[in-house]
Amino acid sequence: LENYAYSLRNTLIDPSNASKIGPADKQALEAAVEHTMTWLDANAGAEIEQVEAEQKQLEAVAMPIMTKLHQAGAGPAGPAGNAGGSQPHIEEVD
Repeated sequence: LENYAYSLRNTLIDPSNASKIGPADKQALEAAVEHTMTWLDANAGAEIEQVEAEQKQLEAVAMPIMTKLHQAGAGPAGPAGNAGGSQPHIEEVD
């Protein structure tokens, strides 16, 4: 959970992501990461179920934002497909 929170924090401070994350999403994710880090500090001896519940809360905030971020980064050569929405040309080989 701690590694995940730090990874999210690093994503937020990465200059290449600044224009891809809206201010409201950035604020929400920063707040969720800060809450998680504070919770971890206060609950170092927490049970695994508590840690998993906390991770689910962080993921509930982070996943939609990270999905948007990855979609924003997927340009014409990205996983979303190709430029112009045309289908790729596939040659048949016998």
